Amino acid sequence: MGILKDYWFVSAFPVTMFCCCFIFLELLSFVASSVYHDYCVIGAGPSGLQLGYFLQQRNRDYIIFEKSNVSGNFFVLYPRHRTLISINKRNTGKNNKEFNMRHDWNSLLSDDETLLFKHYSKVMFPHADDYLRYLKDYKEKLKINVQFETEMRNIGVEKTDLVADGHLFTMEDQNGKSYTCRTVICATGISSPNIPRVNGIEYAEGYESISTDPDDYEGQSVLILGRGNSAFETASAIYGSTNFIHMVGRSRVRLSWATHYVGDLRAVNNALLDTYQLKSLDGVLESTLEEIKIVKKNDKYHLVFSDETESDYLLDNFALREPYDRVIRCLGFYFDNSIFRNKTKLSQGAGRGRKYPGINHNYESVDVPGLFFAGSITHSRTTEICWRIYSWVPIHSSCPSSFTGMAIPTSALAITNSYAATTNECHTQTDQ
Repeated sequence: MGILKDYWFVSAFPVTMFCCCFIFLELLSFVASSVYHDYCVIGAGPSGLQLGYFLQQRNRDYIIFEKSNVSGNFFVLYPRHRTLISINKRNTGKNNKEFNMRHDWNSLLSDDETLLFKHYSKVMFPHADDYLRYLKDYKEKLKINVQFETEMRNIGVEKTDLVADGHLFTMEDQNGKSYTCRTVICATGISSPNIPRVNGIEYAEGYESISTDPDDYEGQSVLILGRGNSAFETASAIYGSTNFIHMVGRSRVRLSWATHYVGDLRAVNNALLDTYQLKSLDGVLESTLEEIKIVKKNDKYHLVFSDETESDYLLDNFALREPYDRVIRCLGFYFDNSIFRNKTKLSQGAGRGRKYPGINHNYESVDVPGLFFAGSITHSRTTEICWRIYSWVPIHSSCPSSFTGMAIPTSALAITNSYAATTNECHTQTDQ
């Protein structure tokens, strides 16, 4: 029996070695035929650029992939009516730079004093175009390594003994060009419109494509689906032209001054609450989307409760029985994980964070080691988010020590931790 065991081992060993060598050579061939970087950052928005700055400061081998031809592509279209909800607090009466940055919701961190957003706008709630101009200068002045017009797809992870951490990420662009890296940092934001399963949702125009000209709504009755910043931003822009505006959403209105979360409804957008409370025709329905359906009759749209019969609908005098000329969908956005391979499973956050990817305390994916998230898509972890601080957290807390064996200088950690301690309320353009 012992001879048979020895014979099996001797005969199987070459086969096993051949298979291992074949797999090794295949992976080595793939790596050799692709472009390699230690760090691949997906997205050149505020958090992506901030990451690029710190990676560059530490002399890391990195690249930022941006699918469009501009930094901060989200702000080319959003917010639709072009007023940011981030406070541009230019004056504090203090000389302490850390204190002033605590109240500056737009500037990214750098050693260049000219790259403070106060030099780009004096408006308290600035125009989105000014922020695009700022991000462009930040990228160019600091020579951040961004590869534009490169849309990444099929991002996956392969286990290998070629590197110490036991895996390599592979991906390709829209032209089929291959890339390999040891660490992926996803900073794509959330820009895929949320379109729920509601009967009649096909009749709704999307926030992403509606007209922003108030004259196009002159004398019309409008139903808005949503009760977040995008919904109230739209209502505030058109309510001077409409007959009335009614709103219905997924949950009750959450006011930022009450929740202390800057992504909830901000005062700069909530003008419709004034006309609603003063009984000036506009209304906010205390109901959920799951309870309603939209019906089209004679080129008009009607709001009907899902459990109603037509006789119930015809007999009462409920205010929302008035027909609407148009329905607008303003239901926020969610994280698009289609850039990852199907087998790369990504869990969602819990509760209100379910539209974001699930992340650990160090902003690493709960499912894929070596995959980190930065910027607004980290809201599943915290609602007090800021791209200039939290985009750097995954780098200084995990990547350098675990992937390169290099510790960050104490002074750099002190500066970062100091900013993190003082910056506990930051801006997001994410609609709820």
